Formats: sequence, structure tokens, C-alpha cells
Amino acid sequence: MINLTPLTDITYLFQDSIIPPTCLYFLNDYLNQIRIIYEGDSPSSSSAHSFHLLEAADKLTPNPEQSLAFSCAALTYWPEYIECYAFDDGSSLYKIFILLDNECSITFFTLQGIHSLEAECWLHEQANIYNH
Repeated sequence: MINLTPLTDITYLFQDSIIPPTCLYFLNDYLNQIRIIYEGDSPSSSSAHSFHLLEAADKLTPNPEQSLAFSCAALTYWPEYIECYAFDDGSSLYKIFILLDNECSITFFTLQGIHSLEAECWLHEQANIYNH
């Protein structure tokens, strides 16, 4: 799991990553928009909101008993919504938004195709799809 809050992490991903550039540009733009919302402050100045990029090793696993729940990094989460952004180069990125309480949230991003078939089917079924 890669913490996306510091801008240096995004810069590093552009330099040494297998993540498609279109996905990285989208993530960079998204985090810039968040910074504007915080009036120029970095999202890291607020520990109430965190942004992470899931990797295949994070083992996103749907919960068969609760259709909207999933586990990763040894915790179970209940997303408020899942969005899929499909890009012209054929890559897709899922955005999973979790509201922990009225003041805290986690946003996970993950590339399409890096998880188990079960997880990929679950993501596809839950997601609103946007062509970007």
C-alpha cells in the first residue's frame, strides 16, 4: 500500500513505476484538487483524510457474507461508493471511498487487473464507471 498524501510519492511513482502514466496523471490531478479544497494546504495537514494506492500484495478480498464489505491490510472496510475510471490507453483505476465517521475518510485507489478474479468481479459489480 502506497501512501499518496505526500506529493513526493506521486513524483516518485512517475519516475519508477509500472503504473500507467494516465493513471498517475489522474491521481496527481485528484490530489491537486484536494489541496485546493484545503486552500493550498497539503491533505497531509489533516490526518482525518488519507489516500492510498493498493498494490497486488495488499490482497483486496470481498466479504462473501456482507456484499459491500472488503478486507485488505488485515482490516475490513465498508465503502460508501466505488468508482472506476477508464482511460483511453485501456487502463482503468478504481477509487474506493470509505467514510470512517463524520470527520474521517480513507480513499483507496487500485488498478484494474491486479487482484484476484473474485476481487476484480466484485469491484466491477460495485463500481460506477466513468470514461476519462
